[in-house]
Amino acid sequence: MSSSSSTLTLPPQGFQDTLPDECAFSQRLRDKLRSLFEGWGYLAIETPILETYDLFNVGPGALPQQRMWKTTAPDGRILVIRPDLTTPAVRLACARLSDAPLPLRLFYQQSVLKFPGVERSAREGVESRQTGVELLGETAPEADAEAVGLAIRALKEMGLINFRIDIGHVGFFKGLMDEAGLSPEQTEQLRALVEEKNQLAIALMLRDASGMETAAQRIMGLPMLFGGLEVIEQARRMSSHPLCRSSLDNLAALFGLLHEDGLDKYCSIDLGMVHAIHYYTGTVFRGITGAVGQPLLSGGRYDALPESMGRAIGAVGFGLTLEPLMSALTRQGNGAELPRPGALIGYAPGCRAAAFAEAERLRALGTPVAMVYTGDMPAMIERARVEGIASVVFAETDGIINWSADAAGESK
Repeated sequence: MSSSSSTLTLPPQGFQDTLPDECAFSQRLRDKLRSLFEGWGYLAIETPILETYDLFNVGPGALPQQRMWKTTAPDGRILVIRPDLTTPAVRLACARLSDAPLPLRLFYQQSVLKFPGVERSAREGVESRQTGVELLGETAPEADAEAVGLAIRALKEMGLINFRIDIGHVGFFKGLMDEAGLSPEQTEQLRALVEEKNQLAIALMLRDASGMETAAQRIMGLPMLFGGLEVIEQARRMSSHPLCRSSLDNLAALFGLLHEDGLDKYCSIDLGMVHAIHYYTGTVFRGITGAVGQPLLSGGRYDALPESMGRAIGAVGFGLTLEPLMSALTRQGNGAELPRPGALIGYAPGCRAAAFAEAERLRALGTPVAMVYTGDMPAMIERARVEGIASVVFAETDGIINWSADAAGESK
């Protein structure tokens, strides 16, 4: 095969085809998630694949422009292929559902397109399928508990066995930074180092800062603030800043609610989890498993985002990415299986109408049927044995002949 023809048969770098078994697998997961979310009163929405560049270039939801795929509208405006689904969902809620009673419970099942950042492998896909929920109009800890609880229930519903939800609060880090008097640039630099749990780099950064001894000790301790409820008490001894205190009170209330619901056993506290503090305003959480090297889901409270669109309502939610979840389930042993028809139906010359009538009868009963236009009954039976198809039907002038794997002593 020539290089040009092989290029034609491959998707672009960073993208991948989805095979029939993978399609069936992902659809099964999406169906389960839809049922779960609808059971909790969430309503499905869909937003356009193209959004205005400004939606993602300004405000709390801003992304680096090099992370986005851009194009130009006929009127000259810059558009982007959506790199995120929460921001469009909030835009829809603020613009199209402004008169709807609060709270709003919305969910989506769509794809996003985002260039990998420097922290991700260049081989990692840029397109991902996501399912997520947004709870708008509630600010109480119960709303955070609902979001975290739904995340746990979603992973359990998918059949995942070993996973953990790490929960933090960006307010604690912000309080420490305010107490230390750090500039926004220093805060962002430290945030990245704390997120990486890079204590050596934190120490080197703060080594020469005047009057930073106490702040340095506290910041150095952040990556170690991980575990159960005892972490909250440890953190209380680190700072009396009002924002730190209120953040820890919020976490304690959240864990109390999760305990009431019997879900706290799936959770850990991680006050070193400080990703995207410009976006999140309170609780942050993510779901992880040792089976894959990236989070299965992430979310939190983001009250500033709807406020930036002119609607000051509380907002909390999460997005679940299907690709790493499918990988984790596959490694666990309950991954994709190729769907098979329940029956093969063929026919002798002149018996097409009878074969199609029998196929329609079986489909009406819920049995998937694949027509076979060439080949005789023995060939169809051999195919059924190889592919694990339960039955074969063959229409002849004398009537319908049926073969069943069970009746023949075959295993499906």
